[in-house]
Amino acid sequence: MSPTDIGGPDELFVQIENSARPMHWALVLDLEADTDTDTDALVGQLHERVRERVVRYPQFRLGVVDSGRLSAPQLREYSVDDAETCIEFRSVATESESRRAVGELLARPLSRDRPSWRLVLVEQRSPHRYYLVLAVHHSLADGIAGVGYAALFLDDEVGQLEQLDRYLSSERFAAVRPKARDLGASMLGLISRWGSGIRSARLPAATGSDRREIAYVDVPTSRVRSIALGYSASIAEYLVATIGAAVAETLAESEVSIPRTLRAIMPVTLDGDLRHSGNAISTVLVNLPGAATESFDRRLQAARSQLNGIKATRMQLALPAVAGFVAGMPWLIRSVAAQTILATLRPDLHIGVNPGYLRLRSTLGLAITGLHPLSPLFGNALSITCVLLGSHVHVGIVWDPQALGDHGEQLATRLSRQLIADSPAVQSIPTFSGH
Repeated sequence: MSPTDIGGPDELFVQIENSARPMHWALVLDLEADTDTDTDALVGQLHERVRERVVRYPQFRLGVVDSGRLSAPQLREYSVDDAETCIEFRSVATESESRRAVGELLARPLSRDRPSWRLVLVEQRSPHRYYLVLAVHHSLADGIAGVGYAALFLDDEVGQLEQLDRYLSSERFAAVRPKARDLGASMLGLISRWGSGIRSARLPAATGSDRREIAYVDVPTSRVRSIALGYSASIAEYLVATIGAAVAETLAESEVSIPRTLRAIMPVTLDGDLRHSGNAISTVLVNLPGAATESFDRRLQAARSQLNGIKATRMQLALPAVAGFVAGMPWLIRSVAAQTILATLRPDLHIGVNPGYLRLRSTLGLAITGLHPLSPLFGNALSITCVLLGSHVHVGIVWDPQALGDHGEQLATRLSRQLIADSPAVQSIPTFSGH
């Protein structure tokens, strides 16, 4: 594969990246192991597995290469030996050090002298356990196609690899060119959504700190679904409303000034078939109540109205339309346009609600017992990402403590409790279709 200019939805994540704003996401896997597990042997097996899969899937040899400030970066295919250097090993003492190691990985831009992913095996000595951390530059894959990178390490049994072929064998998602009849409503929807929160203060933006705080929440999907149905709500509506409540209440206990309106960016897929490599997402805005005293009924009404508004206006087409307008212009102009749009949107937080269509059972002969998704900070100092699988809703929280303080654990505790709280006594929310 010869070097290829980055284009379409992939290029945004190169345009907005800088040393203080790394653009890679991560997936943390808990591995079942005991004190008898041979760590050196495990590291050796991981290297062998990765070499085998890099040979099998050329996609894993791709990396982003700078072509100068005035030229678009390119995708370059590296060698198998280069790809093997993307494997790292860390040994830490405690759970807090494990979290710190993952936070450091998120805060450190991936170097552009090898494929644009990292695979870090973390051994935690007390209590003894292993974590496998997969980090992938967002220009290579979004949260849906990104699961294909699990083929780097999954065991080739019980159909684990076959379920990933849809992402590994598909073409990179091409740029979307919205039809003229869709542009008016989508642009108006985005501008109106942005304008309705313009008079509100904003949360502090992410800083140039080299530290990220992370926390995890895992709750049973059946429980979340049952409670959402009690509100006559979809899971997405319930998750967005509950996240808004947890964020507002956690910030109310801090020294951070809370905005009247919490402005969230949300990813929305442009690929209804969910069979792509690269990126197939756009970004929309969701405004949530910022007051900690707001009733949950009001929060749910707001979440429902916001999500239905996205569907009614097809708001996800607005930013691809802008990208299409500047697509033929020089790289520097396109980059300035992307950075200007992000600075104008000025989100307080990122909320991702992603359905999952896979089962990760084992790697290197060890059972996978947990999964934690983590997203980058797009200038916002807080990101909350949910992956909905059959058994559990997995939530990953990423926080810039220099901007918002050390409140990630409090937010995770509150969110975990509120997501599976008792069903409502009052069920007065009107029902809408479409979610």
